[in-house]
Amino acid sequence: MASLVIGGLMLGASMVFKEAQLPRCVARFSVVTLAFLAVVSGQIAHQEWVREAPEVSGVEQATIRTHQSDAASSRGNAMREAKLAGFVERTATGDGWVQADVLTSRGRVPVLLWFSKDTLEQLDGATEIPSSRWVPGMVVRFDGSFRPSEPERSTAYMVSVQELNVAESPAAWHRVIASLRLSIIEHASVVDGADLVPGFTVGDTTLVTEELDEAMKTTSLTHLIAVSGANCALIVAAAMVAVSYVGLGRRLRIGFGALALFGFTLIVGPDPSIQRAALMAAVTLLSQFGGRRGVGFASLGCAMIVLLISDPWQARHPGFTLSVAATAGIMFWAPAITRWLSQWARLPMPLALTLAVTIAAQVTCGPLLLLLQPGLALGGIVANVLAAPAAPLGTGIGLLAMLAAPVAPWLGHWLTLVAAVPSSWVIWLAVTITEMPLTRLYWPGGAVGAVLLTLCQGSIIASLWLRSMRPVGRWRARIDAPVLLRRLWWAFGAAGIGTFVAVSITSPVMTRVTTPGDWFVVMCDVGQGDAFLVRDPADPGRVMLTDTGVDETAVSACLDRFGVTEVTLLVLSHDDADHVGGIGAVLGRTRAALISRPVTGDSAERAPEQQLQRHSIPYRIGVEGMQGTLGSDNPDATLAWRILAPTTEQPITSANGASIVMRIDVQGVCLFMLADTGEGDHATIRSRYPDERCDIVKVAHHGSKDAEAELLEQLGAEYGLVSSGAENRYGHPSDKALGDLARAKTIPLRSDTHGSIALSLQGDRVVVWSER
Repeated sequence: MASLVIGGLMLGASMVFKEAQLPRCVARFSVVTLAFLAVVSGQIAHQEWVREAPEVSGVEQATIRTHQSDAASSRGNAMREAKLAGFVERTATGDGWVQADVLTSRGRVPVLLWFSKDTLEQLDGATEIPSSRWVPGMVVRFDGSFRPSEPERSTAYMVSVQELNVAESPAAWHRVIASLRLSIIEHASVVDGADLVPGFTVGDTTLVTEELDEAMKTTSLTHLIAVSGANCALIVAAAMVAVSYVGLGRRLRIGFGALALFGFTLIVGPDPSIQRAALMAAVTLLSQFGGRRGVGFASLGCAMIVLLISDPWQARHPGFTLSVAATAGIMFWAPAITRWLSQWARLPMPLALTLAVTIAAQVTCGPLLLLLQPGLALGGIVANVLAAPAAPLGTGIGLLAMLAAPVAPWLGHWLTLVAAVPSSWVIWLAVTITEMPLTRLYWPGGAVGAVLLTLCQGSIIASLWLRSMRPVGRWRARIDAPVLLRRLWWAFGAAGIGTFVAVSITSPVMTRVTTPGDWFVVMCDVGQGDAFLVRDPADPGRVMLTDTGVDETAVSACLDRFGVTEVTLLVLSHDDADHVGGIGAVLGRTRAALISRPVTGDSAERAPEQQLQRHSIPYRIGVEGMQGTLGSDNPDATLAWRILAPTTEQPITSANGASIVMRIDVQGVCLFMLADTGEGDHATIRSRYPDERCDIVKVAHHGSKDAEAELLEQLGAEYGLVSSGAENRYGHPSDKALGDLARAKTIPLRSDTHGSIALSLQGDRVVVWSER
């Protein structure tokens, strides 16, 4: 309600500004801006009120639009109704999720429904291809546990669905659209190389494997299989060109283009990305329909206002920001870059335009991408230029195949074969460029990296602009303009290129040179998660990696920095995402693995096991008593490990309770790994192993307060490794954990303050090296 009051005050203030003796343009700008803020504030207040409906917040008993099934009556659980707002998406493990609106007394509350693989198979009847029953508009009745979403999400709750049934079938036109989507997926699933055809056509990534998805991300080609403005432009252009041959006028052509765009959005579904792209195209069409030349920036501004009013939470979504930035960059930079490439570089116009669009989008979005992930995707520019002709071909032919399949299946199959050619080309590009060197350059992430890249790009752009200037008028007469322009051109160019080389090349080389090469333990800085490297310096080729963190890029960068090309033994202490989420980055260089016990009674397939099986990596379940070495043939190598917990009889009630506790000995130095164990586990370990002493301890659960001080005192370690993310929302490491380490006279080494930390041996002494 406070936001609504503020919005009203803003609107009132805007009217005062309008009456004041201000320039007319300032008054108009103030009125529009403040009125927009008032409307958005009111929409936020209304949506927050709807999200607090008693049916989902648990404040009151649900009385409206809730139903009680016979099965639920025996348990006393209420079955709620929800209307699907999109198509079901599947994860690599077979689970699924879909956006839906829970029907309440106050209105529709947006939620994200999560389904287990078993639930989907029971209702769906398919493990690979989604059924045509799962379409937007279908009403389902479900029972599940609600959990509030993060504030930045459009959905108010995450719901783990335990029971689900269909309450109301979708409309006939919904079923027709779903059958069209299903037809292109079915045809593409039996054609080699057609994995991307459903993505080109309707943005469905069901057939995209985990490895291909990672290659597409690395080469910045993901946008080709997520329906965007390029697809909308292709549909509109094709429709307008087709009807132009009939001799229809300009306004009728635009009308047919709008109709084709509307049909395309119905088939694709109400995804936020297609909403952004379609709305932008629609606003542009409307401006042209009125007889005025379409104004790109005005269209983009109108699209942004409409989208934010309909869903204010999109302002916090990275996809929205990147979409707007890319569109604005292409509008502002692409024409100038195209002219420069065609005139100065002598490139053919089609190639110049393609390269200009790619460069403009990359330059504009580059600093924003660094806020999400460090590094510069240099290979992405090359990949996008080479893949540019394939995307429209795959989209157009794929749409024809989808429309022909229900009427003439043989024609749909034949067209899918043709569409597989551009799909295969993009797949080959993604895989090949990913394996090439220097496809991704080092660049720091976060605000510092974004500012550095912005200054670097700004200097280079300023240099190119000065290079094209010609002194005229009084400027030519008063100063030596050519000399001044030449000096400024050189200064800005040297500053931009010098900064780029220093940050992307010189800095990584210096970092690699200063990184110790004789380490025996490394705590990788992977944010809020665990990833530890252990090896014997006498046999550096054999390495143990304990956990992988949650960020594949971070763990991969750590392995590259410390020269690890092969992981002899991968230990996954337990199944939490902050310990196994980055496993995809190390599967290609892992020889064997140890994994934790499953939670007692949990029959669901575990994602780490599935990934290890897909890569044919042998693995064992780690339990107390297991021990071994890294199989070294070097007689001087003395790395041995032994598992101390959990036991085979111990009931596992949670993922943390399954944590593998290990003792690792390297050349007389002991490392004690506590994973994410808690106070109760520590008491058990201390009672079972009262004589354990170690030189280094991996502090449990990132420095959580759920720990026992007596175990640390018993171990008597010199150093305590605390792996936690900088400014994490859990408050790790806790004051209690740091106090326990101080009382045990153990020196804390923290990744949140020091970055990656490496320990080396110099005789009997442990030497500490830190990144920061």
